[in-house]
This record gives sequence, C-alpha cells and structure tokens, in this order.
Amino acid sequence: MIVPDAKPILNPYLAMTSEKYLKEVTVGPVSALSGKVVLEEYDAAWKGIFEEEKDACETMPRPAAYSRTADSHWKAYCAAMP
Repeated sequence: MIVPDAKPILNPYLAMTSEKYLKEVTVGPVSALSGKVVLEEYDAAWKGIFEEEKDACETMPRPAAYSRTADSHWKAYCAAMP
C-alpha cells in the first residue's frame, strides 16, 4: 500500500535515539563515561602534534576497494584537520 503523503527517511540514523545509534555504530558494548572532563590552557606544542596526526592521516594506507567518493571524503577530512 502506498501512502502519498509519507516521506521516506533517507538516513535511518536520524530516526534513532542517541543510545540506539551508539549501539548500532559501536564495536563491542556501549559503556557510559563517568569520568571528569579536564580543560587545559592552550599549549603551543599542540600545533606540532596536530601536524603529525595530519601527516599520518594523509599517508595512511586505504583498502584496495576504496571508492573515489570515499577517497575524496578522506582527503576532505584530512584537509580539515588543524
């Protein structure tokens, strides 16, 4: 039966609760984080650390079946890193 006014959900994760989404996308059991968050003052050494991470990200081998679309997303992700 077709309902003319019904709109399909293009992204099924949008219809999920946060907990259900986490269970869906997490490898292994979901555990609650209960530790404290520590805010630190800016450290100039972070820039070098981020550069190292960016370089590692850009040179990380990707699977042979990696698609062009996924590759462009990967490059955009790497470019967005500070």
